[in-house]
Amino acid sequence: MNLFKQAIDRYQMIKIGNPIIAGVSGGADSMALLHFLYQMYKNDEIKLIVAHVHHGLRGEEADRDEAFVQDYCAARGIPFRARHADVAALAAQNGQTVEECGREVRYAFFEELRLEQERPAETRIATAHTLSDSIETVLFHMARGTSLKGLLGIPPVRGFVIRPLILSTRADIEAYCAQNGVDYVTDSTNFCADYTRNRIRRQLVPQFYGINARFDEAFSRMVYTLSQDEDCLRQLAEQAICDSRTGAGLLADRLAALHPALLSRTVAGFLAENRVETDYRRINEVCGMVHAGAGQLEVDAGRYLRVRDGVLCIQGKEEAYPYFCFPFAEGCVNIHNKLRVCVTKIDGGAWQRIKKFKKFLLKFCIDCDKLVGHACIRQRMPGDRLSPYGRGCGKSLKKLCNESRMPLSARSLLPVVCDGQGVVLAGAFGCDERAAADEASVNILLVQMEDME
Repeated sequence: MNLFKQAIDRYQMIKIGNPIIAGVSGGADSMALLHFLYQMYKNDEIKLIVAHVHHGLRGEEADRDEAFVQDYCAARGIPFRARHADVAALAAQNGQTVEECGREVRYAFFEELRLEQERPAETRIATAHTLSDSIETVLFHMARGTSLKGLLGIPPVRGFVIRPLILSTRADIEAYCAQNGVDYVTDSTNFCADYTRNRIRRQLVPQFYGINARFDEAFSRMVYTLSQDEDCLRQLAEQAICDSRTGAGLLADRLAALHPALLSRTVAGFLAENRVETDYRRINEVCGMVHAGAGQLEVDAGRYLRVRDGVLCIQGKEEAYPYFCFPFAEGCVNIHNKLRVCVTKIDGGAWQRIKKFKKFLLKFCIDCDKLVGHACIRQRMPGDRLSPYGRGCGKSLKKLCNESRMPLSARSLLPVVCDGQGVVLAGAFGCDERAAADEASVNILLVQMEDME
């Protein structure tokens, strides 16, 4: 328990009054988390909600896990919410591994529950990731090739997500369960060699402990040191972009004078701010162009990264449609005289009529009470993701555009409704599930688009 409390205090994870959504599978880690949170905060004004995801993968065993967690919560008066999903089918549909898709489904469910709370901005999502999980994550990244950031493991805090067990190893968790009489179930897939993480856990990690019996402590020291290095390099790269800025580009000679580690980060930052997808190969090619003082690289159809006249810049057809951003409110806005976006307030009765007679419009109805902070209508940005209404799993907007064969010129006109939490609606793809209007919605805005040509 001391390690749990130490993590919460060190990273300021929980404040009295914060509602907590705990992701609980029924395994040792998540049951230890649930037991600790319940015992620690049951006398304080903490609203604890348990979220369980049935992935549809293990038949009766998965049913057993759900019943186990539900019974535990019922005996203690803890609110219990469950989500059932056919993760195998979703993974095949989206071209993902089962592990990747399962993670997306879980976090989408947790986020949905957070936004349902009376004070979503104060609500925290607690997951049961441990120091052992962080070690496995780093080894997985190393096997695939990674940057410094990939060596930092699982962050203790990421947005609204907190990880109170992040300083504890799996052995610590098992000891805690034994000392406190915490029962748990065992997922049989943990012993299946078909999953990469299981192979790392069962075959690779023991080798490190064979070299150093206190490997977890050494790992923690490494992550702490590398985190400081990563933060320093990030700040230096941001300053390098400012120092090299000229017009719409960066001065190539100033970039070429940077240390290679700083140059790659500076280039990556410049690409990101210009909505260019980044990867190791592309960053290296651009760095080569900078040192050569000339060069051209097509980043997507009709758009190029160029080093010309001493400046690294981005040019191409997409420049015909510069960045746009408008407040999200009732009324109509024109996007470069190409597309009109109209936002109309409707009541519950109108929503019911849409549901009955014009179902295709349902995915364009936003529940305003589910929005977080200020909302706007803006151009698509790198990293934008959407969980399309009715599909139960998220994708990047880039992938959605590719699948729909949307022309590049149309992509730069794609209107994206965004709030403080992320994408709410994206063009013809419709509304994100977390903000979609439903039977209980009161304040509803209908978003419609039409070509102006």
